[in-house]
Amino acid sequence: PGKPVWLTEFGYDASSKDPAPNNKDWKDCTDLQQAQWIVRSFLSLTAIDISRAYLYFFNDGDNPSFHASSGITRNLEPKMSFWAMAHLYQSLGDYRLNAVIEKDTKGAYVFEFVNGQDPKKLVWIAWSPSGSNLELQKDLKLPGKLMKAERMPTTKDEKTAVALTPDDKGAVKAQLTESPLYIWIEK
Repeated sequence: PGKPVWLTEFGYDASSKDPAPNNKDWKDCTDLQQAQWIVRSFLSLTAIDISRAYLYFFNDGDNPSFHASSGITRNLEPKMSFWAMAHLYQSLGDYRLNAVIEKDTKGAYVFEFVNGQDPKKLVWIAWSPSGSNLELQKDLKLPGKLMKAERMPTTKDEKTAVALTPDDKGAVKAQLTESPLYIWIEK
């Protein structure tokens, strides 16, 4: 009790190669899943009493085996997860978790982050946590004016803007996927 808890290594193997016959039980994920899971893991970790979390690791050699393809770069070339993490850091650098709006493992996760310098600035991040490519339409009642919305990118110059149109009560219909949707709001 009273001691800080650190998650010193977490990550997800994503290789472009098939495993060797002697490693046939090894399972990886796709590059897209790796990006989604890393970002969603960091987001989910903000909601528990943990002081730090470290991703394992930066660069891999694309070896299809345990702990050998979990880098966010492959042979020093950015993977999808590199761009997704860059977007996460750029989007939430000055923000901290304020509230878990919804956490339904069969539906949607919606987290609210508040700007540390200006509490009128919020970012809601929403996604489908299913792991089975579930997409769903979700009505979100925003607590202020919609400023912009973006989907998690997976390439350097990907266009991430998402068009959301608030109704007269400030609610938006959002298409949620396993790639997090970022919604900037001003109170």
